[in-house]
Formats: sequence, structure tokens, C-alpha cells
Amino acid sequence: MKKTIIITALMFIAGCGLQNNMPTNELKINNQTVEVEVVKNVVDQAKGLSGRASICDNCGMLFEYEDYSIRYFWMKDMEFPLDIIWIKDDTVVGFIEDVQVMDSAGEISRVKSPEAVNKVLEIGSGFSAKVGLKIGEKVEY
Repeated sequence: MKKTIIITALMFIAGCGLQNNMPTNELKINNQTVEVEVVKNVVDQAKGLSGRASICDNCGMLFEYEDYSIRYFWMKDMEFPLDIIWIKDDTVVGFIEDVQVMDSAGEISRVKSPEAVNKVLEIGSGFSAKVGLKIGEKVEY
């Protein structure tokens, strides 16, 4: 019985953190360190954080692109709300707080960047408010 409880607890803890099969990095926004999984390929970008029960505090997923473009994101198969931060090079150019899985019409939430960006950070809802995020903030890698 104890063995089952320990295994279940470890599986839960592992599910809340970052996945081990993607490269990770640390970044800083407004003096707050965030550990991120870095996704650069289309397959990992399409999956994003979907299918996970949760994510740890100050953990996120950084989508890196080789070009600058308007980016579209949706909350398909998500289990929890996110803050989505639009980044151009090393500068926050916009963010959306508390993006819910479903919108007010009962549809999967969809968002788009306010301008062409080459990076997008998905992080747990409440991060932007907690750090007092503002447009123009620098992101340190």
C-alpha cells in the first residue's frame, strides 16, 4: 500500500513540473527567475502545455521561432489557465492574463500576438500580476 501511494505521489509531482525530454533554460522577467522548456520544432510547438494537469510556479514554456510573425495560440486540450507573454527579441511587446481554457461562448479560447514576435512564453495564470509585468520589460536569457 505504501509503495502505491509513493509511486502515485511521484507521478503527480513529475506531472506538475517540467518535462525532461525538452531542453530547459532559465530566464528573468522583472527580476523573477522562470524555468522554461524551450520548444523550437513544429511538433512540440503544436502540443505546447496541453495534456498536463498543472505546471509548477515559475515554470513555463518558451516558444522560439526563427522568424517574426503574428502568432496565434489556442487552449486545445489544456487543463489550466495561462498568462501568455509575447516577446520580440528580448522585449515584452504584449501579454494576456488569465487565458481560460474555454471562452465566454463555450469555445476553446484563442489569442493572437499584438504584433510580429519571435518568442512566446506560456506560464501559469497570475504570473504577470505577481511580477507587475509591463509592456517594454526586458527578458534576460
